[in-house]
Amino acid sequence: MNIAAIDIGSNAIRLVIATQTKNRSHKVLHKYRAPVRLGADVFNQGKISKEHLAQLIQTFKIFQKLLLKHHVQNYFAAATSAFREASNRIFIIDQIFKKTNIKIQLIDGFQEAKYIFSAVQSNINLLPHNALLIDIGGGSVELTFAFKGKPIATKSFSLGTVRLIETLKRNKLKESDLPFLLVDAIPQIQSFLSAHRSKNFPPLCLIGTGGNVEAMGKLKLKLLGKKPSSPLTLSELNQLILLIRKVPLRQRPVKLDIRRDRADVILPAMMIIKLLMLQTHSPKLVIPYVGLKDGLLNSLNQKISATLERSSLLI
Repeated sequence: MNIAAIDIGSNAIRLVIATQTKNRSHKVLHKYRAPVRLGADVFNQGKISKEHLAQLIQTFKIFQKLLLKHHVQNYFAAATSAFREASNRIFIIDQIFKKTNIKIQLIDGFQEAKYIFSAVQSNINLLPHNALLIDIGGGSVELTFAFKGKPIATKSFSLGTVRLIETLKRNKLKESDLPFLLVDAIPQIQSFLSAHRSKNFPPLCLIGTGGNVEAMGKLKLKLLGKKPSSPLTLSELNQLILLIRKVPLRQRPVKLDIRRDRADVILPAMMIIKLLMLQTHSPKLVIPYVGLKDGLLNSLNQKISATLERSSLLI
């Protein structure tokens, strides 16, 4: 059976199609990405514009055809930060359903973190670790403490990369002013960290997810000649920040070999990771290359498996 997950973020919309495997897992077959920056509307005007609604409907019509083409029987379409804050979110969701028959579910920051934890847990054995999961999105940053393989605390911060970029534009600030925007968030971050990090815990392991975090791993190879699968160290992160700052914004997609819509948000993501590394005194970040979409597939797969089991008991 083929299943699919749709991650509707603040900077892009992702569709992943997978097939179920015998061990209640899944194998990814196809990935699609549409660069629709909903956060540019919502974080400035509080709602999704007519222009972006048209883009959304066009994107979901394409997704609808792909779901049919690949014989997808079950899907999970989840909307995150930008949708959550849009005053016209119900109208937009209704319009997309009317035009494409795809039903979108709004998930809050806690649910988002739960699905991401599931994805990370499927990729990394968290039992031996005292871990802090960091998911960097366009509208928010989710932090989740995990101890002995279980999540113990989660908090969502309004520090998304698109949100920060729009704040810079709105206040006519430069990219070099990013650190000043992050200063205001330090007390909240410190409060969360101190409340859930005991001195008796073993050293903290940082685990990063999100498209920009994955891009950092790939930039390690291109700019530093180091394997993207190895943990990102604070020293490497500082080197990447210095190198990227030297490349003009318009030249980044070509010179850095990154997506055009990632050129302006990669530095904010790096600055957030650097801030968290410094605040936790953690010298490295593990990048598992999984995220919300993988967690949505896990959830969908588990629900289908549970339904099939209940059905078999009735036969």
